[in-house]
Amino acid sequence: MKKRLLALMLCLVLAAGLAVPVARAEDNVFFTAMGESILPLTDETMPFLSGSNIYIPVSIFTGTVRKNLDISSTYNKTQKLVILYRGSQSLWFDLGKDYGRDNEDNIYYPGAIVKGEEVFVSASLVARFFDLSYSITEVPHGYMVWFRKAGYPLSDTRFADAASYSMESRYADYLKTKAAQQVEQPPQEPLPQDPEMDGKSIYLGLSASLNLTSTLDTLENAAVQGAVFFRPEEMAEAGGLLRRCAVKGHSIGILADASLEEPVTEQVLRANRALEEATCGRTRLVRLENPTEQSAEALQEAGYCVVRFDLDRSQSGLRSAAQAENLVTTLSKRSGSARVWLGESLSSVGLRTFLRQVKEADGRCRALTETSGTVR
Repeated sequence: MKKRLLALMLCLVLAAGLAVPVARAEDNVFFTAMGESILPLTDETMPFLSGSNIYIPVSIFTGTVRKNLDISSTYNKTQKLVILYRGSQSLWFDLGKDYGRDNEDNIYYPGAIVKGEEVFVSASLVARFFDLSYSITEVPHGYMVWFRKAGYPLSDTRFADAASYSMESRYADYLKTKAAQQVEQPPQEPLPQDPEMDGKSIYLGLSASLNLTSTLDTLENAAVQGAVFFRPEEMAEAGGLLRRCAVKGHSIGILADASLEEPVTEQVLRANRALEEATCGRTRLVRLENPTEQSAEALQEAGYCVVRFDLDRSQSGLRSAAQAENLVTTLSKRSGSARVWLGESLSSVGLRTFLRQVKEADGRCRALTETSGTVR
């Protein structure tokens, strides 16, 4: 128990300093689906991405949704306390703290975020605590965050197809509301843009098989994050590095190999058990080696996000200044963000040069998330 509490305290930083993005009609939106219902789409209650977590409003656990999932919520504004509960299970969020707890005082990360009049909690944490199936699926106009009871008969894509009319209707209502608000409200001065977000986003994928300590030093000295992928056996031996990745904001993923006799779903479960032991958290990001259509579908059906990279530089490498310059030139010719798999083929010199040149070119290396990892 002491080891678990120590790991929990080491993860406390994860919930600090989260930036809450503001949803706009012209941006990708997040639909919320609970059981068979597509919920109304509003800026006030729309899920949002902060750090590596998707947050959902506590207020949705009422009415029909409460009946569909058997989860209820209470919000005591005076005591600044939110409780989600189902039967004897209860998850408590003190809005003055960066973590939640259950009725036996076990601690869970991350804590709740207050946005306007709404309180938001981590979708992944709620799903894990109440044993729900949870997924994020790319759909027209944005993404669908879908909760349902375990064993729901439809896959993500089939449910999204079946719910397409409802989502189009919700989106049309959302645009009408936005248009009415623009007519009713006087024009406002545009918000200043964050200069760090003006450039292209680059998501680096790294293998834990490399000299990871040195690589993390290089990334952190440049104040950037990457995505580190561990094989199950590596996770079992790398508790300290896993905690460091979590605390410093790096994404943690799993390397699963479809050519092995052990099913990829079992490999991922084994890796997540080790990750949870080390950090009290899990990951849904998976890079599939020797992939087959069946193995990718199995992972997606199990609720994992199979990450696909735009560029694979694991063979050509990033070991010198010349290779770094070549990669920056290649990325500058691409439109939009880019996901680059470096694997273990890099050196501190090559990575340091690459990070400096990306910054000079007004780009930004960022931690990989479920929505930036091509989840299909």
